[in-house]
Amino acid sequence: MENDDLTKAVAITLMSVGIAIIIATAFKAMPNFDFRIYLEVNNGNRNTR
Repeated sequence: MENDDLTKAVAITLMSVGIAIIIATAFKAMPNFDFRIYLEVNNGNRNTR
């Protein structure tokens, strides 16, 4: 049972790291997209309305 729990923990950790790498790669692939600017634009639109 302990081995199963350890295996699950390692698998979850590897999945989390893999997802983080995928997200980082996606942002590097889109240098024109800046998330902070995106948030500022959305907040500005809400305030003007």
